[in-house]
Amino acid sequence: MTALTCNPDTVVDGARVVAASYDSTAELTEAYRGADGVFVHLPVVSEEDRQTYARNIVAAIRAARPRTTGQWLADVGL
Repeated sequence: MTALTCNPDTVVDGARVVAASYDSTAELTEAYRGADGVFVHLPVVSEEDRQTYARNIVAAIRAARPRTTGQWLADVGL
């Protein structure tokens, strides 16, 4: 399991920790590459930032092509 965080010093028992920003499609793509699946929890931010993050996540998942992406991504055409 890989845990994605904005803080590179975060420790998650039993997981590889990868620092990436929701602002960076490239960082997200690299973090998602090779994954069996992706579970996303968006931070509580402004609606504008939330939509930007969601677009970046969808673009990264399209590029990384994990095996499964969950139902909500199927709903947006992945």
